[in-house]
Amino acid sequence: MGHRWSSGAIAALAQAGIEPRGSRWGHEFVQARFVRELVNRRKIYPPGLRQTMSNTLGLRQTADYTTDYVNQREAARALEWTRPFVEAVQGGVRRR
Repeated sequence: MGHRWSSGAIAALAQAGIEPRGSRWGHEFVQARFVRELVNRRKIYPPGLRQTMSNTLGLRQTADYTTDYVNQREAARALEWTRPFVEAVQGGVRRR
């Protein structure tokens, strides 16, 4: 789930000519620049996508790096958030 939005967001950022200073696309960079540049500033993507990355990244970090678990309801909700994000990014990248 986290991988899909990050791959889509990276493709959208690269398409817009935005790349990290080094060679690493960190989650924090991707999330911050996608929202700041492509949602807020350029208005390429709808404001409803702002929270998708932070919400799903939080769940992924919980599942991967803590002893807590993500329950089925939380995982299903993350899929509900992620699908429209991926669809919007796929459409945006295709239009360019």
